[in-house]
Amino acid sequence: MTPEPPVTLPFTEALERLCDRELARNLLDADQRLRKFQAQQANAGGSDVSVSSGAKSITAEISRVEWNRTVASIAFRSDLAARGRRGEFYLRGRQRSAAPSDPATVLSVERAQTIAINPVFSTIELDGEIYDDVEAVLGPVPVEGGAEPRRLPLLQALSHWCSPRTLLNIRRSEAYLRTDEIRALGYPALGGASRDTGSEQRLSEHQQAEVQRILEACWAELGKDLQSRIAGGEVYLTGVQTRPAAMTTQQLIPTAWAFDLQFNFNVLSVAAHGHRWTAVECWLDPPNIVTEPAEQAGPDEATPASPATLRPEDVPGLTDEAILTLLEEHAKRVVEGPDAKLIEPGKISLMPIVKRKMGHRAAQGRLLPKLVDEAEVLADWIRSKIASHPVPKAPTISKVLGKTYEALKARSTAANQNSAD
Repeated sequence: MTPEPPVTLPFTEALERLCDRELARNLLDADQRLRKFQAQQANAGGSDVSVSSGAKSITAEISRVEWNRTVASIAFRSDLAARGRRGEFYLRGRQRSAAPSDPATVLSVERAQTIAINPVFSTIELDGEIYDDVEAVLGPVPVEGGAEPRRLPLLQALSHWCSPRTLLNIRRSEAYLRTDEIRALGYPALGGASRDTGSEQRLSEHQQAEVQRILEACWAELGKDLQSRIAGGEVYLTGVQTRPAAMTTQQLIPTAWAFDLQFNFNVLSVAAHGHRWTAVECWLDPPNIVTEPAEQAGPDEATPASPATLRPEDVPGLTDEAILTLLEEHAKRVVEGPDAKLIEPGKISLMPIVKRKMGHRAAQGRLLPKLVDEAEVLADWIRSKIASHPVPKAPTISKVLGKTYEALKARSTAANQNSAD
């Protein structure tokens, strides 16, 4: 596949959006304090005068701050190195001692013994060597010799082979949320700086709803990007089938189902048409996989049995996924079959499923403070679940489920007040 051009960010934005901000600030604070005391010592002609409080000498204070900076630099360096290993981003800059025409260098942060950063001037000092014009490049660190990986787990493949700009937008949205808030939405944390330290100002309810809406839209866009790459033959998927029959080895997931695939990036699973695969991996080349043989049929199973007739009384026992599959098949027949008739709108509706989803979100404490925002999230969700069937839009959801929303919101508010008491 043809790699997309890399997305780069200025060093200052990378510290704010992509790194652990607490670690970055600790290093910056220690560095600034060290420069301050070093300047005071230089102004005093190098003599060991006391600081303004008179309690300690500058030399002692410099030793203490140097130690704090060393500890902070180790923690910050580990954070940068871990993000590089996960393929989130890497840093590159121009070596000050090199010729002006030399290209930017990938910074080996993990191997550095000492590190000092100056985001104002976009410089980094590694083991005494200064690099200017430092920037963050989204994606994995280039492999020496150009030998890029050809097979990766699903989540890691997103950072390597999917749209860098969509990944950047996801990480930018993550910066406003805690890790538990991201996971409550049903998504893994890709590494964007979050408010886990508790030092950031909390968002208003409206801001929280807007960030969640953007994050969910970005993940939906990322899923569509991956579907397009699968359909175009750029990426192939394999996984261990768990439904309808449980297997134990990797199998090829049909490329023809690309736009029907439903991803669960939290558990690295994929589902489509009654099938489900776990331990999903992505390949750049067609995988040479031998399909695991099915269990040999017994004497009474030599002739395939005809499908059992689905009776109306069986419908309540179906899963939501099975019902959505039926709707997809109905839509397919209407589109492809010249004699197929569309079920009258009054006979079938997705609104009960949307209502159930709203109740599920309320039970998890994820109900948004405004009906219009909740309706937008639900409209995006049902659209992602059933691509080829007409789905209700946000205004319709607001109109039909308005009373349900108010009841769920009142119940959630009462529960929160009781827990606070």
